[in-house]
Amino acid sequence: MVLFSRTGRARKAATASTTTLSVGAILTGRGTIGHATAIDTFINSGTVQALGGQLTFTAAAIKGNGTWDPNGQTIILTGVVSDIQAGNPTTLRIGGTSGGKVQIGQSGSY
Repeated sequence: MVLFSRTGRARKAATASTTTLSVGAILTGRGTIGHATAIDTFINSGTVQALGGQLTFTAAAIKGNGTWDPNGQTIILTGVVSDIQAGNPTTLRIGGTSGGKVQIGQSGSY
């Protein structure tokens, strides 16, 4: 997981974690979120928007029903897109008006 400090620089937590973007929340940025070894889980229930460059999620699992907005950039999902839980499927929703692409790095299980 990447935590943003007041200076805008990122630091990683020491262990695997689950990051949840809540309904109505917006995460905007560029760079990499997650550990290089892809041990985290990212649940998107809000809107993730790339801004100013590529945005990469290095997570073991990508879940949620939120919107992925590449905003003319590239969003890379390196983990498996999987259901939130049994009976609660993930929807891979791509939105925005500025083009760009969302790239999935693993086969999904949703």
